[in-house]
Amino acid sequence: MAVGALSSLGLGSQGALNYDIIDKLKAVDMAAMVDPISKKLDDTTEKKTNLSIITSLVAGLKTSASSLSDEGLYLERNSSVTGDSVSVNVSSGVSVQEININVSSLAQRDIHESQGFASRDSVFSSTDKTLELTIDSKTYTIDVASSTTISDLAQKINDQTDGKIEASILDTGGNDPYKLIIKSTETGTQNDITIAGDAASDLSFSQINEATDASFEYNGVNITRSSNEIDDLVVGLTINLNKTGDSTIKITQNKDVIVDELKNFVSAYNDLMSNLNEATKYDTETEIAGIFQGVNEITGVKTAINNILLSADTNGKSLVDYGLVLNESGILEFNQNDFDAKFEEDSEGIKIFFSQNDEDQKGIFTSMNNELKKLITDPNAVLTLYEQNLNNESKSLEEEKTKTIERLDQKYEMMAVKFAAYDEIIGKMNLQFQSLQMQIETAINSK
Repeated sequence: MAVGALSSLGLGSQGALNYDIIDKLKAVDMAAMVDPISKKLDDTTEKKTNLSIITSLVAGLKTSASSLSDEGLYLERNSSVTGDSVSVNVSSGVSVQEININVSSLAQRDIHESQGFASRDSVFSSTDKTLELTIDSKTYTIDVASSTTISDLAQKINDQTDGKIEASILDTGGNDPYKLIIKSTETGTQNDITIAGDAASDLSFSQINEATDASFEYNGVNITRSSNEIDDLVVGLTINLNKTGDSTIKITQNKDVIVDELKNFVSAYNDLMSNLNEATKYDTETEIAGIFQGVNEITGVKTAINNILLSADTNGKSLVDYGLVLNESGILEFNQNDFDAKFEEDSEGIKIFFSQNDEDQKGIFTSMNNELKKLITDPNAVLTLYEQNLNNESKSLEEEKTKTIERLDQKYEMMAVKFAAYDEIIGKMNLQFQSLQMQIETAINSK
């Protein structure tokens, strides 16, 4: 017995009053008063678990609806190039277009090489001199001491030309294989290098590549640029000139990202509706109800979503026109062939129907996203408030259960004390009766 510590209970009454009786009486009260509260707690816990799943599924649907309502999705671009004279990088929002490029010449760097030397440490001047390098209208004067090696000079050039000229030592093979190579770090005629100074004659530079601008036709217009990377003709488009020749660039709207998001939406919708149908169903034959059968906060989710899903705009267009159809079983299906045909016909119309966010007219996925906000993310979101109600209910039931158990414990603690008192009285009466009986028996026997 879990109440009291009266180990002698039942001795006086010869077991008539004992802990087993108290346990049985308490078990009846527990079944009648505590078990119903425990059952409600279990139901509330199950609801909280299932609500968490539904909320997660609604959030997944909202993610897709939000993407489909985002204008940026419809600004994604694909690019293709016919020909190998150019390659391109395209950013979102670039106008859909076709560009013809005919590359006549590539931009090149200016490159000079010195005469050959026996080693990297060869000294080329017997007296102190200077080397003057002019590039982009600026002259750099480099002091050359009599002990300066060609490697030392290469380092001086790299250190003192503001990164505009690059110098290195190249092993070209044969006798006196080491040559000082200087070249502009950038292409274009403005990066032509002029070499002067009294040290220049000791090095005997010769030009092996002339700095030139890129020359190409852009949709028939002749253009020159100092670089082979062209990023100033179309905002968001970078054209890289690779070789001479013709190429055609096509920039198109990226349909695939829209299709992928529509498929995600369909999958998220079907997963959510399958869960909602199971949670809110009622089987008339078995009389078994889903955990949320009759709960307005949950049954209203399906209604709110489908009201938008099946709606039409002011022109009578609905999602059916774009390949999204609810079948007879309530499953959302996506016919990509229908969508592709509509996309080819009017891609801008798809953007408007899906994502428009004007005050007077909302795209269907803009409306869907707004409705889903009301369910899970707004300050007074329906499912958030319902979750709070379930949490409050759990807390209240836990408190009620604790108080009920405490009352029953107190009740049966008191009963045990009373039983002990009654047991003691009965024990004393039994002793008195036994004493009286012995007196009577002694009197009878003495006669």
